[in-house]
Amino acid sequence: MVFSLLADTAQAQPISHARLDHIVAQYVVHDDVTHVLTTTTDWTLATQRGLRSLDRADYTFYPDKQKLELIEAWVDQPDDSRVMVPSGSVFTRPTASAQSAPGFTNGQTTTVLFPQLTEGSRTHVAWQLTQTKPSRFGFDASNIGEFSWDTGIDETRIDIPATVNLTWRARGGFAVTDQTDGPTRHIVATLRDTKGQEIELGRRLRRCCVIEPARSDAAIGVVGGLVEPACGQFDRT
Repeated sequence: MVFSLLADTAQAQPISHARLDHIVAQYVVHDDVTHVLTTTTDWTLATQRGLRSLDRADYTFYPDKQKLELIEAWVDQPDDSRVMVPSGSVFTRPTASAQSAPGFTNGQTTTVLFPQLTEGSRTHVAWQLTQTKPSRFGFDASNIGEFSWDTGIDETRIDIPATVNLTWRARGGFAVTDQTDGPTRHIVATLRDTKGQEIELGRRLRRCCVIEPARSDAAIGVVGGLVEPACGQFDRT
């Protein structure tokens, strides 16, 4: 994973067109390192630019090894009324790569179009992704933060059997707790109250939390090679 953008000298500028109020990624990992990931996202859209940029939510999955469910989606309006997303505003289609190279990938993207958006609208969407086949590299997860927009709370929560070997590393403001309660290990990484930034050339932002693969030493080397230059502040095994 590469999360730095290259170019020249202009400084980052605050963004107030929208705010990511709360995002939670909750992993429940099984002994065979299949898992269920529930992701909940809440935005406040402040300007027309925010409306244009965030008028939909997308999620890509691979049906041969994953199952995706849209749990709920709605818009809360400035007058506190709630508009549910109708079924006609949710659709699934092949990814661009699946369309251009059928037989090599079967990726699908589900899109939610939020209705009746206006300045001050608050969108909510929750997804559940079930990994039905374990990855040959084991379980891994990462959170690189949301650089483009103001963010209130950004959380990654992992419940995993204590018998499964897992390491993590964090940098750039993530607070991480790691506790074991009986047979289950609970890891929570939280980032709070960050300002959005325009990413300019020459600017490298370093803020991430990486959970490294659970069962393959070779895979740790692969993921670590991509992530460590930007994120390797400290380790925990």
